[in-house]
Amino acid sequence: LGTHEVVPVIPQNLAVQYQKLISPTFINETKFGWNHVDYHDWVYGTAPVATTPASFDGLNSNSLDTEIGTTLSFIDNITKIVGRHTFKAGIDVRRVMLNNSGNTVTTQSITYATDQDFINNNAASADYLQGEGIAHSRHTMYMAYAQDEFKVTPRLTLNLGLRYEFYSVVHELDNHSAVVDITGCGGYCPPGTPYYAPNYKDFGPRLGIAWAPAFLKGKTTIRTGFGIYYGANQNDDFSDAAESFVPRYSWTSSDIPALSFPLTPFLNPANEIFSPKAIARDRKDESYNNWDFMIQHELPKGFVAQVGYVGSKGTHLFDKYTVNLIDPTTGKRPLSQFSSFGLKANTGNNNFNGLQAQIQRRFKGGFMLQSNYMWSHGITDASLGAGESVSFQDMACRACDHSSTNIDVRHYFTANAVYELPFGKGKPFAHDGVSAAVLGGWELAGIATARTGLPINITISRKAAAMLDGNTSGQRPNYVSGQDIYAADQTISDWFNPAAFAKPANDTWGNLGRYAAVGPGALEFDTSLQRKFRITEKVAFDLRATAYNLANHPIFSNPSGNSSSSSFGRITSIINTGATGSGAPRRIEFLLRAEF
Repeated sequence: LGTHEVVPVIPQNLAVQYQKLISPTFINETKFGWNHVDYHDWVYGTAPVATTPASFDGLNSNSLDTEIGTTLSFIDNITKIVGRHTFKAGIDVRRVMLNNSGNTVTTQSITYATDQDFINNNAASADYLQGEGIAHSRHTMYMAYAQDEFKVTPRLTLNLGLRYEFYSVVHELDNHSAVVDITGCGGYCPPGTPYYAPNYKDFGPRLGIAWAPAFLKGKTTIRTGFGIYYGANQNDDFSDAAESFVPRYSWTSSDIPALSFPLTPFLNPANEIFSPKAIARDRKDESYNNWDFMIQHELPKGFVAQVGYVGSKGTHLFDKYTVNLIDPTTGKRPLSQFSSFGLKANTGNNNFNGLQAQIQRRFKGGFMLQSNYMWSHGITDASLGAGESVSFQDMACRACDHSSTNIDVRHYFTANAVYELPFGKGKPFAHDGVSAAVLGGWELAGIATARTGLPINITISRKAAAMLDGNTSGQRPNYVSGQDIYAADQTISDWFNPAAFAKPANDTWGNLGRYAAVGPGALEFDTSLQRKFRITEKVAFDLRATAYNLANHPIFSNPSGNSSSSSFGRITSIINTGATGSGAPRRIEFLLRAEF
């Protein structure tokens, strides 16, 4: 414990665990390294406790998520033109150095399933995470590509390419890590075990075609392309082994029926139930297959129209399982010394299909227009591959959570335009005299945005004892047949119909699909009026008035989707409560700028 002073009076019921804490045998047997500045909190449980008391307001603990990253890059590219071929090749090497920690300091949390359980201090689950300090993760990315742009004819161009990527296995610089593998090691693996197996097969071909058919007189262009793209996940997705280097405890009422606050009595050898964090040893690097097909055609009056299809298929995307759950046939966990814990894997899948239509007019005759519409649908059984963590209702059936993505927007429309008002010199009206001086030179511009609502996942709070496997995360209610899930007279205070949802029977999962509901849409208009006044040849003034969210139309956030909460179906905020940005309340700005 270094020079840290030992508290002379130790309660009798903590003496054993204190001795175990400072015992070198304990350190060697469990392969844990202890941070001497945290022993007092570990023994006496003085770290603030995050509390989730059913429908009451929760309390947050003090926590610290530290992340300091540095990347060293070497990039080199070469281009060579030979006749109708343009060859390109290059390499990119990146050394990623991440000093981070998901729980730098010791934290505690406790959860109650119902208000009565909170009143009676009958906890549903609790966690005690020993502060780990800072881990020093390192890995290197090696990437290379070769590409040929081949002008087959003046109207046909091909792009052919191949990219290769290899990401070395992440490791902790000082070997302060504890790899966990249920099937391979039966728990903690020997020191020095690699976090996971390397992957050497990330080859990404690319193909692009651009064709302007002669029989369409050069006014139509057809473009299509396909490519496979790989990703290395977010850097801190691989911090699990380092975070498991110190003890992480997790309890549920299934393991300890008397679980309650404070947590100190449960920090003893009889209740040592570790909850480490793990990475799938056979994980693959995430990848996306992307393709598109676009037709662009020139129309009269300076307009250009484009319509096309965009698609993608994600494979080996990031997802997270809760493992070591209770076996329904035995009522026990596969590893008795462990509670349930998280396992990061790359087994998710998703797909995206979109119809895109665009019409635009270049600035001509004092008018410019751009407008875009997209119908799309994103479907996933896990995540989007962006590092977000998704909780499955039934950890043994990921396909049962096959649904729209959490950012699926079915319809999206945007338009912007600039119009020179028809006053002043060279215009149809007020083209001379005082009226031209006052009214001439003004421009009116605007942006309009509209979309349908974002998905809502309707959930329910359940006790671990009511579940076959003890997993309570991501649980959903049953759907009551014949009921509309939305309120008959829908308002921001009553978005859903509570009668459409029911609590599932014990030892069953809810039958309502994930992201079965949709929240409010969005509509916003921004506009501006501006004019430039030239004083001399070298001096001019810009005068502009801008109104953001001109109609002051509120863009509401999604309502609460927790059917166990008293706030279920209630919208309590707008998407942007700040002074600037999309969705903020109406804001008017006046600008005067001198140019010289």
